[in-house]
Amino acid sequence: MKKRILLIIALIMIITTALRTIAITYSFLNFSNTVIQNENSFIKSLFLNSKPLLTLN
Repeated sequence: MKKRILLIIALIMIITTALRTIAITYSFLNFSNTVIQNENSFIKSLFLNSKPLLTLN
């Protein structure tokens, strides 16, 4: 009986740890994707709004 209770507690701990790991991974991937999109937009806006450094006449 004691072993069964310990096994159930261990399984619950393993499952909750896996779920937390998945949630943190998804959150980090979502955050890093957002950062990359913001950087791309910023670099694109820099190129579109910048004046040419050298003009050929």
